[in-house]
Amino acid sequence: KAQESRASRYLHSLGAEFRPEYIFPTNPFLKGANAAARPINRSLSGHLRYSFRYRPGSSADRIYGGAYQGVGIAWYDFGNTRELGSPVAVYLFQGARIARLAPRLSLDYEWNFGLSFGWKPYDREANPYDIMMGSKINAYLNVDFYLNWLLTQRLELTTGLSMTHFSNGNTKFPNAGLNSIGMKLGLVYSFGTVSYTHLTLPTKL
Repeated sequence: KAQESRASRYLHSLGAEFRPEYIFPTNPFLKGANAAARPINRSLSGHLRYSFRYRPGSSADRIYGGAYQGVGIAWYDFGNTRELGSPVAVYLFQGARIARLAPRLSLDYEWNFGLSFGWKPYDREANPYDIMMGSKINAYLNVDFYLNWLLTQRLELTTGLSMTHFSNGNTKFPNAGLNSIGMKLGLVYSFGTVSYTHLTLPTKL
């Protein structure tokens, strides 16, 4: 019974996200000095995620402000597979509620931290234009601010701002890095019902 009680304290979820982002043209390679002779100014990524949190409405959930954490995997496309590759990012994430805006709507934040694999790095002969990335493996950093809409007792819609950074932390040259900003759109399915009663806005005294 104790194990069941501990297990019932947590709500486990699976989510999927789509993130289109604009890439800041911070170096000549991104501006168009590449083999394709065109700007690299957008990224598209798909994310699969597992998370867990204290059961909404519980004392722990109220104390920690709806905090959640989990692990995700993402596939990135920068529109130039030949010179950049199609990196896969594996990351940990954590987020929480900033403010409750309505009974089924909240403003949340989230950070992601992990590693990305599968880059095609700079090579004097094979990849001479890519003066941006010098490593096959790079750090992945992301921060999101978004709206969380509770659609049903199990399904949530997330949409908002996403900011991403890739670099190798100056462990190998070159390391110009890649920075982007855009939006996130996702669905989260929870294995267990979420009662609406705890989402009611407090009444004024």
